[in-house]
Amino acid sequence: MPVTQRWERTFAAMGTQCHVVVVGAGRDVVSRAEDRVGELARAWTRFESDSEISQLNSRGEGMLSEDSWLLLTAGIVGRQFTKGRFDPFMAHQIVAAGYDRDFPDLGVQAVTDAAPAAHRPVLELCRRTRFVRLAPGAAIDSGGIGKGLAADLVSAQIMASGADACLVNLGGDLRVRGDKGSPWQIGIDREVPGPQISVRLQAGGLATSSTTKRIWHTTRGDPHHHLLDPRTGRQMRARWAGATAIAPNAWVAEALSKSLLLFGPSAAQRLVRRHRGGGLVQDSNGDVAPL
Repeated sequence: MPVTQRWERTFAAMGTQCHVVVVGAGRDVVSRAEDRVGELARAWTRFESDSEISQLNSRGEGMLSEDSWLLLTAGIVGRQFTKGRFDPFMAHQIVAAGYDRDFPDLGVQAVTDAAPAAHRPVLELCRRTRFVRLAPGAAIDSGGIGKGLAADLVSAQIMASGADACLVNLGGDLRVRGDKGSPWQIGIDREVPGPQISVRLQAGGLATSSTTKRIWHTTRGDPHHHLLDPRTGRQMRARWAGATAIAPNAWVAEALSKSLLLFGPSAAQRLVRRHRGGGLVQDSNGDVAPL
């Protein structure tokens, strides 16, 4: 039997390390995947004033490209199915918390009070023209589901190029598609030292959220993490140190993983199973509970 071609590439994009694996297609497919991730990163970043998302946040309204329309509407749906525990329209609150530039560039940051998320962040949508008008005070932050949605889009592009299977991993938020003959073995970072955690994933998306990774210090000397509670506009007081969600799509897994941090075990399990998924949570002692 012929040997199936397998190509891999790692690169930096979206403020993280990315890893693309393609099975059963030409080498050029991974190059096009990297280009596509870069294209989405440039459109969705809030750290560049000329990006499409920054322009929308600045003006409060505008017509969007197809990619950014998908980002915005997925954010609305994610906000609905998590009952507001996930909210991608809190860019102003994130800046107030000190996360106002790429994470590697953060130093000691001033933190100011911020209002909770707007009850209705989007005032107007037109599917035909892809026009959107944001509510006063609402601004989209692609960091909530951007990597997951990018993994969904890029993996679909890879499969359309003739691949048998692929993995698109953007900083731990990932999507796998196709059939390579066996499941993908996915390692999950532990929040405290301990035995390796891994899952076998045949298809779908996986995402992990943590309150222990992206941390900076305030001018008061306090540690501050990047996840906010939409109900208060302030740093999330999470039930768990980390949460991993598995779902049919990576962007759904991203929204779920952030929400799981606020739920107890039973409610967390109901949430992921409602969306044909699963996952696990880790507490501050290193104990792991499957969902």
